Amino acid sequence: MKKILSILISMAFCFSVSAKSRGDSMALDSRSKSIVEISAYIAVSNLDGLKKAMEEGLEAGLSVNEIGELCVQSYAYVGFPRSLLAEGVLTSIVKEADEKGKELEWGEKAKEVPSDLEKYEYGREKINSLFGRNAKQSRPVSTDYNSSTDIFLKEHLFTDIFYRGVLSDKERELSTATMLASLGNVNPMFTSHTQGAFKNGNSKEELEEMALIVGKLIGKKEGRNAENIVKQVTGAK
Repeated sequence: MKKILSILISMAFCFSVSAKSRGDSMALDSRSKSIVEISAYIAVSNLDGLKKAMEEGLEAGLSVNEIGELCVQSYAYVGFPRSLLAEGVLTSIVKEADEKGKELEWGEKAKEVPSDLEKYEYGREKINSLFGRNAKQSRPVSTDYNSSTDIFLKEHLFTDIFYRGVLSDKERELSTATMLASLGNVNPMFTSHTQGAFKNGNSKEELEEMALIVGKLIGKKEGRNAENIVKQVTGAK
């Protein structure tokens, strides 16, 4: 009996080491892992990889609308062209499923922003909540580029997009951090959103796994950079 137990323990240890070396899921649940993989592929427009990741995401429990919301979220961080290409991939998956008579889970629909909502104030408070800030500035009256970008950031990105729901703040920040890690050369923004992801419930281990997945799917350079930023943000040794 002791010999059998020893063999089982040895096998479990070997499996654990093997899984870590492959970057297999150790902390992220299947939904979150799919969010990371989909977000990484959107950021670099790897459409073949994206289609597979989206299909696996649907199998892992993500709804069509949740994956669609990742596409919506992406345009603010990696641009409309990549977002539209990603939406096209999702549309093709839905069409193929329809042709095969396969039912897909559509999930929650996005909410509309109320017409009387003070959008600048809402966006400002959303930023404060996400990143632990306490900004109280008023809406700029100038139309110069700095002021205009500030208005777009608060009224559009952090109101029009975040108000939609469907994805939680935790999921949105995990997705955004992954996209920026995959995009590369945007470390100030990547650091801020890694902080946002950490503050909104993504654990150190989950963010470390995100970095591993980026390294596996996108490249060693991007993966190492992501790993370093995650260490800085979480205080990992």
